[in-house]
Amino acid sequence: MKGMPMVGLAALLLVAGSAAGGDVADPVVETPVVDVPTASPVVDVPTASPAVEAPVVDVPTAPPVVEVPVAEMIRADPALAAAEARMQALYAEVQVALADDPEAWGRVERGQAAWLVESRDRCPDAACLGSAYEWRLLALEEAIPRPITLEAPLGGWRNSFGEEVAYTQVVRYPASTANTEEPEDAEGVRMQRTALIRGFIGRNPKSVDRAADGASSGGDAAVPGGGPPHTLIVNGVPMPLLLENGREFSRPYFFGTGSNGVEIRSPFGSTMVRRQFYEAYNEKLAPRLRIVLSWDSDSTDIDLHVISPKREHCAYFDRVTPSGGALDVDVTTGYGPEIFSHPAPPPGVYLVYINYFGGGWDGWGGEEDPERPITVATVTVVSEEGTPDEKLMTYTLPMRRPGELVEAARFVYP
Repeated sequence: MKGMPMVGLAALLLVAGSAAGGDVADPVVETPVVDVPTASPVVDVPTASPAVEAPVVDVPTAPPVVEVPVAEMIRADPALAAAEARMQALYAEVQVALADDPEAWGRVERGQAAWLVESRDRCPDAACLGSAYEWRLLALEEAIPRPITLEAPLGGWRNSFGEEVAYTQVVRYPASTANTEEPEDAEGVRMQRTALIRGFIGRNPKSVDRAADGASSGGDAAVPGGGPPHTLIVNGVPMPLLLENGREFSRPYFFGTGSNGVEIRSPFGSTMVRRQFYEAYNEKLAPRLRIVLSWDSDSTDIDLHVISPKREHCAYFDRVTPSGGALDVDVTTGYGPEIFSHPAPPPGVYLVYINYFGGGWDGWGGEEDPERPITVATVTVVSEEGTPDEKLMTYTLPMRRPGELVEAARFVYP
C-alpha cells in the first residue's frame, strides 16, 4: 500500500488519542524573564562649610590728582602759546586756500575737530601738547596746495658736450647743508654749475619778500627744528631734500649718460613732481660707483668715510681722492645726503664706514639733548648705474650715540 497522506495521519492520531480516554494538552509557552534594574543608591552630599569673612583692611587711597586744564597749560607756556597762535593762523590760511574745494576743506574741518577732542584735549602735560601741536601743524601745512616747481633739470633730450661741471660743493662751517654756490677752479675762476637739481615749493620765491614770507609760511628749512624734509628720488635712489628759506631747493648731482629720472615728493606724499630726460653725450664722464648716505633726524651730523682698494680715504677732511673719486658735501645739520661718486673706480674691496659725529641738538640753544640721540642711517651703493650691469645695495643701520663708528658696507668692485 502507498504512503498515507499527511492529513489522514493527523486524523488517525487524533482518533487514537481519544480512544485512550485522554485529552490532548495545549503546549506550554514559557514567558521570558526581564531583569528590572534597581534604583541607584542614594549618596549623601555634605553641605558646604559656612563662609568665613576675611577681615577688612583699610587701604590708603592716593592723593587726588589735580588736573590742569589744557587752556591753562597753553597760556602758561610761551612755546605752546606760540604754537596755538601759529595753528590758528595756519588753519585760516588753509580755509582760504581750499575755498574752491569744499570737499577738501570738509576733511580738514573734521580732522581738526578730531584732533582737538582725541589728541590735544587729552594731553596731561606740556610735553604731550608740544608733540600734538607739532604734528597738527605739519598736517595743516600739507593740506595747503603747494605745487612743486622743478626748474632743473629740464625734461627731454639734451647734450652736455662742452659744459664745465663742478661736482663738489663749497662747505661752510659750523653749519652746512647741500648748496649750489659755485666753487673756484685752480686759477680762482668760478666754475659753471650745470649738474643741478633746482626748484621751489609754492609761489616763486623771487616774487615775494622772503623775510616776511619765511615768517608766515611753514615748510621744512635748512635749519634745526624745521620739520621733516621733502624726498628727492634720483634714478630710483631716495634721499632727503631740505628747503632753503622754507621754499627753495638746489643741489648738484652727477648725472650719467642715457636715461635719468628725478622725482620730488612732499613730506607726506600728497604732492609730487617727476622729470625724465635723456643725456645724449656718450663721452660724458659718468659715475660708475655711487655711495649715498642719508639719515632720519634733524640737527645731527653723520659722516661718510670711503676707503678704496688703493687705501685712499675719502671723507669730509679730504673730499677728492687721487684716483678721481669725490665726496660732494659734508652735511652737518641733519638728514644728509652725502654722496661719494667715482667715474673710474679702482677694482677691489671697498670699505664704507659711517661716523656719528654729533647729534641730538635741541635746535635752539645748540646743546645736546640726551633723549634724542638715536638716528637711523641708510647707505645705498649703486654700481654701473644706467647700464644692464647696474647693481643696487641698501644698508640700514641704527646709530645710537654720538662718537659711534660702524662699518656700513664691504663690497668688491666690479
